[in-house]
Amino acid sequence: MLLACLAVWSCNTGNADDVYTVTFKLDSTRVGKFDSIMVQIYNGPAPGPGDTLKPVQVEVIKVAPTTKEVTIELNGKVKKDFSVVITGFSGKDIAYRNLHAIDGFTAPDTSKPAVLLITRIDAEDLTLSVGETRAPNLTFTPDSAGDKRFVLTSKDSTIVKAEGDLLVGMKAGTAKVIASTPDHIVSFEFNVTVTVVRVAELKADSLFLKVGDTTKPAITVLPANATDKSYRLESSDSSVFKTVGASVVALKAGKARLFMASSDGGAEDTLAVEVRVAVAGLSGKDLVKETGDTFAPILEWTPADATHQEYTLSSKDSAIVAVRGDSLEAKAVGTATVVATSEDGDFMAEFGIEVKKKVFRVVGVKGKDLRGVVGDTLVPDLTWNPANSSDKGFTLRSLDTAKLGFSEERILAKALGKGDIELTTSDGGIKDTFSVSVEVANFKLDVLPITTLKCAPCHVPGTTLNFQDSVTLLLNGVKALDRLERPVGDPAKMPVAGAPNGSLDSRQLGTILEWLNARVVPLKGVMVANDTVKLGKAKDPVITWNPANASNKSFTLTSLDTSKVEVIGSQLVGKALGQAQVQLRALEGDRLVTFSVTVIPIAVDSIRIADTTASIGDTVIPVIQFNPYDATNQTYSLSKLRPASLITTVLPGKRIVAQDTGKDTLVAVSVDGSKVSQFVMTVGPLLPTAISVPDTNGTANGPLVTPRLIWKPANTTNKAYTLTINPADSGIAAVRTLGTQIQGKTEGVINVTAVSTVQPSVTATFKFTVGPVPVEGLSAAPTTATPGQSLTPTITWTPANATNKSFTMVSNDTSKVKIAAGLAVTYKLGTTTVTVTSVNGSKTAPWSINIIRSPFTPTIKPIIVTHCGVCHNSSVVSFNWQDSATSVLNRLEILRRINLLVDAPGHMPPKDSLQLNAANLTILRNWMSQE
Repeated sequence: MLLACLAVWSCNTGNADDVYTVTFKLDSTRVGKFDSIMVQIYNGPAPGPGDTLKPVQVEVIKVAPTTKEVTIELNGKVKKDFSVVITGFSGKDIAYRNLHAIDGFTAPDTSKPAVLLITRIDAEDLTLSVGETRAPNLTFTPDSAGDKRFVLTSKDSTIVKAEGDLLVGMKAGTAKVIASTPDHIVSFEFNVTVTVVRVAELKADSLFLKVGDTTKPAITVLPANATDKSYRLESSDSSVFKTVGASVVALKAGKARLFMASSDGGAEDTLAVEVRVAVAGLSGKDLVKETGDTFAPILEWTPADATHQEYTLSSKDSAIVAVRGDSLEAKAVGTATVVATSEDGDFMAEFGIEVKKKVFRVVGVKGKDLRGVVGDTLVPDLTWNPANSSDKGFTLRSLDTAKLGFSEERILAKALGKGDIELTTSDGGIKDTFSVSVEVANFKLDVLPITTLKCAPCHVPGTTLNFQDSVTLLLNGVKALDRLERPVGDPAKMPVAGAPNGSLDSRQLGTILEWLNARVVPLKGVMVANDTVKLGKAKDPVITWNPANASNKSFTLTSLDTSKVEVIGSQLVGKALGQAQVQLRALEGDRLVTFSVTVIPIAVDSIRIADTTASIGDTVIPVIQFNPYDATNQTYSLSKLRPASLITTVLPGKRIVAQDTGKDTLVAVSVDGSKVSQFVMTVGPLLPTAISVPDTNGTANGPLVTPRLIWKPANTTNKAYTLTINPADSGIAAVRTLGTQIQGKTEGVINVTAVSTVQPSVTATFKFTVGPVPVEGLSAAPTTATPGQSLTPTITWTPANATNKSFTMVSNDTSKVKIAAGLAVTYKLGTTTVTVTSVNGSKTAPWSINIIRSPFTPTIKPIIVTHCGVCHNSSVVSFNWQDSATSVLNRLEILRRINLLVDAPGHMPPKDSLQLNAANLTILRNWMSQE
């Protein structure tokens, strides 16, 4: 972000001339990366698409590289609640935009974050069909912009028209469309091409014509908005029909296909055309039929070669003759009139049908074998041929009168055994023989029907003594026999008095008693042995029944101490170690037996721990398998076979810590049964599963860079790696130091891949950016100079290979040193400091310059010796002008005297001495004038 927030407000209240200002603080990470900022202020919300709202204040502010905040004074048009849109520019590019909503002239509510606005719009060129409406494919930057509203503007609305956020194709052609933000600050122009809509499909129904017809087929052109809907027609057989423009003319009976093609070539299809000979008349023939006949009418068509001879039938008396599609069915004796109607022309023909009775003679008969119990009256089960034989009368004759008798058309079961019955038909005297088995009562076939009829009203399914269930009936057989055999009037007799379906007749009672007596075995006694059950297990009690085959072995169990033994259904379940008394109650006879049950633990038969592996640093809890799996006491101890081994360490809680590579044998011992299992734990190095490397930087010809690898897991044993780069990038950087470091060569950005040495599949790619070598520091050596010199500093750069060693200078005392044309020019005696600042990195260093008088040089000395040495010789210590120190001490006096006229008193040299020429005088004067 360019602007961190609307950070500081300042205002003066209570006066008519109040001034309101707003200060924007720039994001410190972005300072110096923008040229200017544009601030637009709107009263109320910022404009949306289609709004004509204009900003009440616009400020464009240039931003210097060191600008950290900007302040704007609000003009009088800004109202209390307003919106601020801030746009940051880098050159002509918009690099930042956001929207702030301000409530009043107060400090903004920081809980209302700014809305990030669009800084760039990109759009793909679009192709539309005429009449098509579609939204353009726009891409906004940033993708996370909170306000993605946009406006579309067409430069040629006759070709493509903008309707809100959609585009509509108007006519064929290409037009420019501009997508922009509502305030038109950000926009992008793209092309929209509108194409004609070609015909995609021609649809029409098949044609059915009569010879001589002329018709125009109904053809649907799709899509409905096709630009050119014209088409052409062609006949596949012009002898059957021909095409005239958009019409079809039928010539003769037959079938052909009509070819359709759109004029724009976009679609083609065919449809079937059938030309028929029309029906001119219809008559029907009277018929005589028998009941049951199904037949077709006999019709005569005019002309006989009429093509479409389809018709429908209707009966004027459907009870006698019924219509069955295209056929008729004779239903009953009588006469009926039927009407036939042609589908082609609706011609009608009436004809009569006389229906006579139809006789079906018996061709054969088959009797099904039967079974029953003594006393049954059985009905023959016969199959007739034909099934609708008109006369199904018959007579019966027993071929074994000792077992079977008959009464009219019924068979009487007299005694156990099997006999035959002879059957003779009344129609034709056709005979057949079938057998009848008289058997002992069967529950499903004989008893169940009786109990269902007589007992179901009282004993419904699910109740005690459900006599519709043979198992229940047998279990309660003793009680059932007792109640069935009781005399009439006994309250316990079964069926009970007043039962809905009455009492059993003698045959029914005999059948049930016979069946029960043959199968019921009464219970005489029961015994249960004392027993044991394992903790947590279920077990059936050991019961001895007397007799062993007693019909009713139903019982209930009751534990007298459910904390130790629980009863679930008919089983004993061990709940806790110890003993409990259990009672068994036999339902037949209500017999009660008490026995003891002891709950014992489930012993451990064996234990097993499989060999396992781990990596250094892993903590493993071994999985122990107990046999049986539900052994009661599954406590065990864990130790090392070689206690001195440093490969693993056993911690409390059965935890094994892998310490070093190798193999350790460990021993597990169960507490219950002292069962032992040895297993081997193999410890290997902790291999990496993944690495990641943050992007890093280097400098051209700079120091070696060691990337920061983040290993997963962090405690990976072997963190060896190698670096590789694309050979094409070798001009930008190079891998050094056995492949673990990288060094920049020239500026640029490359991808570097780090590969684990022990796990080559574990890799990570990061960006290495090579930039210029920045100045990290500099120092300037102190300099001693004389007035009038032009100097440049002697700088020591850190690092020595810094890319840009340009610098600027600022004098701290321009009376002594001035900066001109990149040089330090000395003027006045004394010591001063010049500040040296690097252009790359803005590092500074003080440069100390000590300006002294120029020494008594060979240039000056000959002049002094020649012109002054005559009077001032070396024996005159205090006025030895051949000594620069002495000259300096008396410089003002000397300057005064050498500048006097030759004739003036005190001129030096004296008038009668050798005088200085102009050149020597200038040299001496300049040397003495040094300040």
